[in-house]
Amino acid sequence: MDRRKIEMMQRALHFFDATIAAWESLRREEPEGARGDGTDGSVDSKGLIRKLAEERLLERAFLSVSDAAILTIEWLVHRDVGSYEEMADILELEEAIGREEGKAMRVLVRGYRALTRDYLKTYEHMGDGSFRSVSEKTPESAEVLESLFSELSLPALARLSSLLRQFWLKEGIALEG
Repeated sequence: MDRRKIEMMQRALHFFDATIAAWESLRREEPEGARGDGTDGSVDSKGLIRKLAEERLLERAFLSVSDAAILTIEWLVHRDVGSYEEMADILELEEAIGREEGKAMRVLVRGYRALTRDYLKTYEHMGDGSFRSVSEKTPESAEVLESLFSELSLPALARLSSLLRQFWLKEGIALEG
């Protein structure tokens, strides 16, 4: 196997590991009730910063795990990926990952799509420095994001890296990490 391909895979997994560690740290530091909007849907500046940080971590996790999944599928399984959801399907079928990790990948895909397709519709500036969730305007994207942040299993996502490394090792290629 081409050394450059192995290095690309290692970089994607290291980036993914660092992102998950940062996300876990953010969740550990989160004060009780910091995740939810107020009853009127408003978000104070600290709450907004926390939400934006978690959204950025979602994006980084998605990009790095999708890179690692595509590299694995194209180089080791020798298949083309038709969609982001199919990445999880193929990795499960090849027994590179388990069902729980596949589910976590699919939730991540849904969140990434909601975040990137309707990003500007997710929050509305209120003019006084605060923001309001506009879930009534884009119920699907806001609902998906809130669902994602509450249901996403970070432990299942964290296992993806070691499972992909194990799969590569089973194919005769040892990755650092």
